[in-house]
Amino acid sequence: MKSIRLMSIFCACALALPASAQPKNSLLRFFKQTAAKTAARAEHKAAEVSFARAAQEAEALLANATLRTRTLRSPVLDPLEQNIHHFIFTVSQVGYENGFHGSGFVIAENLSGKTVLWGVTAKHILNTFHGDLQITFRADGKLHTFPVKNVISGRKYGLNAALLQLPQEAAQIARPIPLELTAPLPGENVFAFGFSRGKYQKLTRKVLLTNAERLIARFPVINQPKPGFCGSPVVNENGRLVGIETGGYVPVQEHNAWYNKIKNNPHLNHADISRISEIVPTNRLVLLLKEFYHPGAGSRPMYLQGLKVGDLDINEFIEFIHVGYQDGTVQTLERNPFLEPEMLDTWLNLQGAVQVRIQVNKNRSQHRVYIVDLIHKTVTKY
Repeated sequence: MKSIRLMSIFCACALALPASAQPKNSLLRFFKQTAAKTAARAEHKAAEVSFARAAQEAEALLANATLRTRTLRSPVLDPLEQNIHHFIFTVSQVGYENGFHGSGFVIAENLSGKTVLWGVTAKHILNTFHGDLQITFRADGKLHTFPVKNVISGRKYGLNAALLQLPQEAAQIARPIPLELTAPLPGENVFAFGFSRGKYQKLTRKVLLTNAERLIARFPVINQPKPGFCGSPVVNENGRLVGIETGGYVPVQEHNAWYNKIKNNPHLNHADISRISEIVPTNRLVLLLKEFYHPGAGSRPMYLQGLKVGDLDINEFIEFIHVGYQDGTVQTLERNPFLEPEMLDTWLNLQGAVQVRIQVNKNRSQHRVYIVDLIHKTVTKY
């Protein structure tokens, strides 16, 4: 630090000299540029340390997380809930502070070789906005607002998540939720913390089913979250992130064609899927991070009866599947939260089937089709 100060003093004094006394060579410019670069490196290093320190403080805080039960009231996850407003935020469009607010939270990663803090929300939340983004923490009785940039995101019906680049100064307030890559088991409680119409809300639910693409939890009958809760973090009883809240609904009321086709599937183990919440699991968030650093690394493989059908990139999802049978009949399974690309057999009746047609949605106007010949074990892409 002494060298930085001395160099800055030298430059300031030199600039104060009259024009006739200024050196006529490039020595002064060299010292000025060197001082600026040294100061910038020192500032960048300090910011890196603050990101790392924020992650360390969060880990220490949640190291002994415990679930405290209460009579006739929902349990409390100590000490996460006492400090929750350092972990979660609202996301909105700059200049529209009184408009729609979504929910989001902070994570830390070191895939880049250094500790980086990211803001996370659901992708479909960002579809609401058409301008610059900002996030607001409601910590320590104050509002702390920072500009952010959406650097990478998936699709609502696939990898429904988005990464927000945080400014360095956010580390003074933000604390990241540690990641848990092991999915919770059916029957376990999970906890979500976010904002409904700008107001803080907590939600406790039981997990019904888990797969690589979605965690399915029971959607509550009462105290249902209102618009804006999507993007909230979902944590386990240890206060570690298991997924991203992406919405709850009642399939039978919304006339989802897939509901009657799979509601009695034995893989559900008699779980009641009449009211469900969709949660994007943490492993999919890790894929998004990998895609950011290494384009293509976030793809998800599709497998059917042991055959590698193809890959889905972060912006793609399976739109529908046609199964053709020996007797000439065809059955269709529409896009639904239970479809797992890596295990497509699970929700298909393939007894007597001879061909499977899988249509992948690439974007709003483009599709890709795979034809799987189950007799000759071949895959043709169109």
